[in-house]
Amino acid sequence: RGKGAICPPPQSRNNMRTNLQTITIAIFSGLASSSPTVSPTGSPTVNPSNSKAECVPNVWLGLECFDTDTPPYSYPIDWNRVSSSPSSWVDSNEDIGECICDMTSNMCDMNCHCDPDCTATDMTVFTGSLNEGLVDTSTSTCVNPEYLKVNERGELASSMVNGLLCVERSNDPNKGTYYDTTSTASDSEFNSLISTYSSSYATVLTQSPTPTLTSNYKFEDRIVAARGNSTNLYSTGYGYLTIPAKDAQSQCSDLNFAQFLRTQDEEDGECVVYTDDITNECTTLFNAESYGNNLWIGKTPTSVPGTPSGYVSVSLSSVWAYESSTGIYSYLGNREVPSPYFSAGSCMCNYALDTVIYTVNHTQSGEIVSASVDVVLNEVSGDDVSTCTTAKSTAKFLVRYYPSQDLTTSPSLSPATSSPQTETSSPVTTSPTVTTSNPTVSPTTSPTTSLSPTVSSIRALEPLPRSGNPGYRNGFPLLAGSLSENGTESAINRFLNGLVILGHTKTGYCTTPAYTERKFQDIRFNSDTMVGCKLSLTLDQLQSICAQGLEQYFATNASHIAQWGNSSLLNTNEWRNIEAATYTNQASWTGASSRKCS
Repeated sequence: RGKGAICPPPQSRNNMRTNLQTITIAIFSGLASSSPTVSPTGSPTVNPSNSKAECVPNVWLGLECFDTDTPPYSYPIDWNRVSSSPSSWVDSNEDIGECICDMTSNMCDMNCHCDPDCTATDMTVFTGSLNEGLVDTSTSTCVNPEYLKVNERGELASSMVNGLLCVERSNDPNKGTYYDTTSTASDSEFNSLISTYSSSYATVLTQSPTPTLTSNYKFEDRIVAARGNSTNLYSTGYGYLTIPAKDAQSQCSDLNFAQFLRTQDEEDGECVVYTDDITNECTTLFNAESYGNNLWIGKTPTSVPGTPSGYVSVSLSSVWAYESSTGIYSYLGNREVPSPYFSAGSCMCNYALDTVIYTVNHTQSGEIVSASVDVVLNEVSGDDVSTCTTAKSTAKFLVRYYPSQDLTTSPSLSPATSSPQTETSSPVTTSPTVTTSNPTVSPTTSPTTSLSPTVSSIRALEPLPRSGNPGYRNGFPLLAGSLSENGTESAINRFLNGLVILGHTKTGYCTTPAYTERKFQDIRFNSDTMVGCKLSLTLDQLQSICAQGLEQYFATNASHIAQWGNSSLLNTNEWRNIEAATYTNQASWTGASSRKCS
């Protein structure tokens, strides 16, 4: 229970709440005030008006592209809802209610009947019931206690459990109703039992009816999909909206389909695309066209391609392409997703699949009314340019859902604060299959409006994921952020990915603050974490780091950690300060001749 430990408060009979008491992070601090100038090749440069330094996908906020290479990785703060005198958290022994299945604020959690955000109409699409109260896990029983309610007490075979010890029999007298072991019961004894209990028994031999599809979607129903136009549609390969997800080897599998109201976030939707023949598979395996062009989804699960009026078009909201030569993302418009093409000289697949974000707008009763998609393209190089055979990249597939009554504008985040009525750019032309140079592909007219999307125009109250309610769940991210002040009011800039530490690229190199492909290791509750990476420095860079220290690799922008899994970013009393232990850099440079930092 010392510093750095996460301890549960005392338990009450109805609640066990796991909160964070104190956390200590040691940060190495150098003697100089400036950071060493270490950056990879292709760092962001001055961007033209239709380009951005970085595009960040998030299942809650959509796709946001930023002018600088240090975008705000945090959820928006509604200062109108921040109090200058926030309430204090309850005493650790006070019963604060139970609804552990409510894991998202400002949004109805499916099958969570106690969620205050769920209306009676929301519950019409429920398909079951989640556990609403906390389960007592203080003792590990050899047999599920639920079995004892209908079986003879104590005469059950023990099941395998994770622990070495388990409770075979509990002597608690309050165990419910049980039947003693007796000889064969007589008719009178059996009739006596029947009269005691109201249950009745009968043998009915009937054929189960053939299951029929409901008129509207239910939770986790597969979303019907088709291709074509408003007058001629044909079913996709599997008949459903394909959303690749990682398989057992973390590679992208097409045998995964969008399920109604089942969001797919960065953790589940990030997978690896691998090929051993990039020359021939660039235009097929890394092709993103099928995810954004001529795609339609059914309004209901009974929609069929023969009736196009039963479908809605998946409108293309935006297309961005990363250029390694400039280190920026260029906006290609919203007319169509371009085909990838292969550059033989550099062994590179251009306009390769990177990120796909679907936004589905639906009624509370389970009918889809509109949908959109944002696409990000990237450049994929062969693992070995000399042989130019194998290649791999990381792709992300995200799906999010919005009730129609929550939307004030288009449900998709476009690259402009107000989407133009008519797209003025020409369709992106495709390139030859094999070329040795990168063709210039750009919209005829660059957008004249701001390219920074506004999240506040999408929902009055953004949904926020929780890591527990109220206490943290094992394996869920530690919520973290930095303090933000607005006059006399203060709130928390809650980071999208929670508390993160130093990460590394796919080749094992440490990510520096200037590195655009940000890779971090997130910290999860009750999970020990250790991360390593390698550095490749010039002599001058080594000397600079030796004098200034390595704090740029270990420092975190987080100043606060959420005490609870459901701490509100609007109430600073529900967060704990990070105590940063500062250490003086004692490294010294021995000189250019020895080239050592000791």
